[in-house]
Amino acid sequence: MQCPICGSHEKEVFAAKYVRAACCSNALCGHIWAVDALPDAGVQIKISPEQEENRYRARNKDLAQFLIKRRLLAPDYRLLDLGSGAGHILAALTEAVGSLQIVAVEPDPSGLARLRAQGFTAYSSLADVSDGDFNSVTMIEVIEHLSDPIDVLTQVRNRMADGGMIFFTTPVGETRYGGRGTNAYDTPEHVHFFTERSLALAFDKADFTQFRLETVNEMTGVLTAGAKGQLKNLLRPLRARVLGHRHLTGFAMKGQKLNRATAKPKP
Repeated sequence: MQCPICGSHEKEVFAAKYVRAACCSNALCGHIWAVDALPDAGVQIKISPEQEENRYRARNKDLAQFLIKRRLLAPDYRLLDLGSGAGHILAALTEAVGSLQIVAVEPDPSGLARLRAQGFTAYSSLADVSDGDFNSVTMIEVIEHLSDPIDVLTQVRNRMADGGMIFFTTPVGETRYGGRGTNAYDTPEHVHFFTERSLALAFDKADFTQFRLETVNEMTGVLTAGAKGQLKNLLRPLRARVLGHRHLTGFAMKGQKLNRATAKPKP
């Protein structure tokens, strides 16, 4: 078996909670993926969208303000959201910036119908999104569901404006020091389990630049959880620097890559 990220062979196959998983032998990658996953194995059906919306309402408001602060959201920006689910995140983004021009992609038919009922321009496949020049892209808990992450990232980049930014989140499949006791394996529809290295490599192969991982407390929903929550907010970035990220969250940009053979050194 070949790693879907770097092409190296597997070094082991193990039984995860819901799938048989293979681990890449390349130390510069270390990617983990579901063995023999069908093309639509990652499609997740939303059974209780109202319950999910209530659960994440406060977090979504915090996340919207964070994305505004980081200049991924602004009036009249064109936003492409992949894996929009039932639309509870997009509803919060629209409430925060009313003039966003949003295009959503959701393969689950029930989620797609719900998005359209809310007035969003929504498609079942990225291939159906013919227009481009998106200022921003959001892929929140999505890339682990994709059958071919690099192909999708490449398609996304082709639809972005120059200088456009993508915000992504995904569970970590194996930590920097080899731990696999994460929530990446708790969802049956997860077919990819990224390491810090394999995620960076996937974005590089799709020709993104300025890939960076960050600790984003707004994704945890504990910003207003009192003293204990504030302490966690302070300790989480330190833990990530020392022990590695427990959840992979960050940014990448559509920009021109330097050709190392011809790039001029700085004076």
